[in-house]
Amino acid sequence: MDSPQASDLELIERFIGQSDRYTHSNLKLSQAFSRTAFELVFDYGSNLQKSAARQAPIACVSLPAVSPHSSIPVRHITFEKHLSNLLVHILKAIANDKTVPTMTGTSRCSWQRQD
Repeated sequence: MDSPQASDLELIERFIGQSDRYTHSNLKLSQAFSRTAFELVFDYGSNLQKSAARQAPIACVSLPAVSPHSSIPVRHITFEKHLSNLLVHILKAIANDKTVPTMTGTSRCSWQRQD
């Protein structure tokens, strides 16, 4: 019997909301990943892009918890970097898609993180 899947945004909340999780750059997941970025992907991405953006957080959530006093395991770092790169790739494609509506006075790339 199949269990019902969580909605896309519930899945992202579960991923970002992991209170004990910090990234390799010592940021909480909620600081390193934007809910807005995921919303844009789920609203405007292709079916393949949406599926990839759905599967990556599932993989990240399935990783074992990390002790606050230990270093971040390589597997966590790798998964998070892949997810970050995936989001950037998809969002660039959405930003370049002329069929995606824009808000007046808003840059197409306003979602980009300022490093």
